[in-house]
Amino acid sequence: MVIIPSIFAHLSGIISSSSMRLFIFIILFCSVHLSFAQIFSATGGDIPDDGNAITFEISVSGLPVAIDTQSFGVEQVCLNIIHTWGADVSVTLIAPDGASTVLFSGIGGDTDGFQDACLSGNAATSIYEGVYPYTGEFRPLGDMGFLNNGQNPNGVWKLLILDTYPFADAGALNNWSITFGNNPCVPFTFASSDLPIVRINTMGQPIPDEPKIDGQMDIIDNGPGNRNFPDQTVTFHTGPIGIETHGNSTQGFPKKSFRVETRDDTGADAEVALMGLPATSDFVLAAQFSDKTLMRNALTYDLSRKLGQYASRTRFCEVLVNGVYQGVYVLTERIKRGDERLDIAKLNPEDTIGTDRTGGYIIKIDWNTTPGWNSQYSQPNSPNNYTYFQYEYPRWDRIAPVQATYIRDYVDSFEVALKSNTFQNPVTGWRRFADEKSFIDFMLINEMSKNVDGYRLSTYFHKNRDDKGGKIAMGPVWDFDLGWLNADYCDAFLPEGWAYNLNYVCADAGIPFWWERLMSDTRFRQNLACRWNTLRATALHPDSVETLVDSMATVLNEAQSRNFRQWPILGSYVWPNPGFLPDTYQGEVDKLKTWIFDRISWMDNTIAAYTPNLNAVFTAAPNGTLDWTFIPGTISTNLIYHWDFGDGSMSSNPTATHTFPGDGTYTVTLSVSSLFGCTENTQQVILINTSGTNSLGSITLSLFPNPATEQLFVSIPRINSETMNVEIFNALGQSVLVQQIKQGSVDLRGISEGLYRVVVTVDGTRWIGEMVKQ
Repeated sequence: MVIIPSIFAHLSGIISSSSMRLFIFIILFCSVHLSFAQIFSATGGDIPDDGNAITFEISVSGLPVAIDTQSFGVEQVCLNIIHTWGADVSVTLIAPDGASTVLFSGIGGDTDGFQDACLSGNAATSIYEGVYPYTGEFRPLGDMGFLNNGQNPNGVWKLLILDTYPFADAGALNNWSITFGNNPCVPFTFASSDLPIVRINTMGQPIPDEPKIDGQMDIIDNGPGNRNFPDQTVTFHTGPIGIETHGNSTQGFPKKSFRVETRDDTGADAEVALMGLPATSDFVLAAQFSDKTLMRNALTYDLSRKLGQYASRTRFCEVLVNGVYQGVYVLTERIKRGDERLDIAKLNPEDTIGTDRTGGYIIKIDWNTTPGWNSQYSQPNSPNNYTYFQYEYPRWDRIAPVQATYIRDYVDSFEVALKSNTFQNPVTGWRRFADEKSFIDFMLINEMSKNVDGYRLSTYFHKNRDDKGGKIAMGPVWDFDLGWLNADYCDAFLPEGWAYNLNYVCADAGIPFWWERLMSDTRFRQNLACRWNTLRATALHPDSVETLVDSMATVLNEAQSRNFRQWPILGSYVWPNPGFLPDTYQGEVDKLKTWIFDRISWMDNTIAAYTPNLNAVFTAAPNGTLDWTFIPGTISTNLIYHWDFGDGSMSSNPTATHTFPGDGTYTVTLSVSSLFGCTENTQQVILINTSGTNSLGSITLSLFPNPATEQLFVSIPRINSETMNVEIFNALGQSVLVQQIKQGSVDLRGISEGLYRVVVTVDGTRWIGEMVKQ
């Protein structure tokens, strides 16, 4: 500091009093603007590697009683940290009034620290754009300008440091400093949004992992097409909340996700309808930090609902915490039992006998964090690993012992049946305990997204009461931010390969044996193919998925620019981003769409081999002049039969008898369908002439040789026509060949090996058959 009294004493004897007054004014003026530009420094210490945070303090004194963004305030923080894995270090600056801002977190990879690294909100380059040893001045991840809020800076400033990956790597803070001056950091400007705005106020308290702390939440939502303003006094919703951070690996990211519980004035849960979601009291504000499209979870949940399964509904929004802009978030329904959520029976503590105790239950496969039980069977390629099941509903601390025993025994029985030699038996096998359609839909969503956490983490299944279905059903789906080309390990970034086989790509990955076993069930594979083929024509058609992605990108277009201005990570690696890193938001969206198209193509080609041959051919035999019997080539209880006799009459019996009304030509069609969407049709033309027996008979399509190699001969006896149209379809229903011929041969050299459907049309009448190309 400048010591003004000594200067006065030295000069008082050599200048006049009037000059002295002017000089004193100049000195005092300069004193305000120069002498208070100060640096306060302190030493550090070891950073704990046990999951606990540590604070290092600097006492500040002698500054003006208020700091602001105009004339005087915090300019920068400098520090020296050594650490064997810099990405584990999360550093937060806390002001005397409790206001805080994240300086950095999750950067540096496996480097060993930060050397003379200075953080300033006025810096042009983000710390995310820096490289080891991070020497120089960088813009922090948080908003330092928010600290220049008019508070009194005199007091204790704290540097809070957390090693986010405990018991692995060690480090220490060598020293640090805070600079105050005339070039204060200016806060992020957030004027308005086309998305709803969520304001959270914790009265200066930092938000912990757990337990929830008290806070206040305001929702500003003026409706579609209207602007929302962060300083609005009129809000859509305002009320008390409990809040804590959310997630496992994502806890290390600087942009935190939160669990929010809406409450009433007494602190009890209060069900509230937020942003058009059904009323409830439990929500997640998902940060989607490493997902640079900001939409992967919302996309997955939307697709799952399009498949007819319940999944959490979502709304995009922008979030402020204690006045600091946090970016774009996804307000998400937490998985919960309820009429508007997962609609299974309510299970009360007293429901311990008979049908009442049979449901509903929600079980979770995840990290071992709450009481539960282990599977009795090890995981594929992991003889020492056993899947861990947790009680989600009722919670482990609320479920009655009888209920806990019941659901555990039921899951054990399912696993025993699935592991047995007779697991495919429709009566005694695994289908006795499980809802097959839910397993198929769950698998298709996990496989289409190639979710690296799929099946093994954040995986839910449920069981309703016996009088409401009562079997194990997979879902709801949850946590897909590492799916859809957003993980750089275990081959998750490749569009090829089954996600359920992750144990063979990454040893001990943690996939339950269920899925490998199910895929050895011939009927399950066929049903999976039929369901896939059906959905590919609707909800999972590439055009439909692309439209959904583009629509979400349009909704996010304005707000994403603010998000990535606050968190400038586009073009930079954020764990576990794979592959090339586009430096624009649209580049990230386009990369996602390209991968989805490649993934769908791989699934098409792979699943085609599982498509069943429904053998819809049939024989037609007259019992008399007008009475006929029709017998399909295959009769199965797993198939649905539909006969159209061409005279307005129908039948759903596998074997059908029919009496025609009189003479004429009748086109009889048999449609054979599986329970999961595969359909095959075939036709025969029946000629009935009651005046003579020789005219009784049927007209059938002849395809030979079958299997065929280069040529397929097509003929329809008793039909004389100049031309016939031949169209050949592959197992996915895609037309691969169209030719117009006389009765003769079709050239097959342009199509690959496989099973095909042949449709022949003559004068408006169709015949359908099957052939195999070798």
